[in-house]
Amino acid sequence: MQPAWCLSCDPDMTTKWTSRNKDIDDFMKMFQLRNRNFEDAIEWIPFDRLSHIKKIGKGGFGSVYSATWLDGIRKAEKIDSNNYYKKSRILNSIVALKALTSSKENNFDPLKEFKSLMTCKVQYYNTKLAIYGITQNVETKEYFIVFQYANNGSLYKYLRNNFDRLT
Repeated sequence: MQPAWCLSCDPDMTTKWTSRNKDIDDFMKMFQLRNRNFEDAIEWIPFDRLSHIKKIGKGGFGSVYSATWLDGIRKAEKIDSNNYYKKSRILNSIVALKALTSSKENNFDPLKEFKSLMTCKVQYYNTKLAIYGITQNVETKEYFIVFQYANNGSLYKYLRNNFDRLT
């Protein structure tokens, strides 16, 4: 457990938001309660807290966008030798959004990918690509996974290069 994580107060963040979808809320709260690291806590990210959204790629399972997350990435900095940490955020962080496209023909669950990635994150804690949370475009109702932005790579490339470690 990271010293910046407070077992009694940080899990309280699970009561301060809603996606307006009970399945998503329950799933995310389960992972938030299992978390032991301030920087790795997943969040429901309101879509209006993302700006400068630009499409940067498209694959067989959806499109990928870059965006600016106004609230930013969580950071915990050690501030002295007594293991005191300061919690903060890196405001206006560049992130990647992976669209979770639904297909009505084959009953595809758009959240299945998010659930699988979060399960891998818990089981294989030392993954290089951070997952910050999930969001939904309120106009189109499309869900997106919010990832660390990789300047010179893609999720596909990361999974291909780290397949042996992840399986």
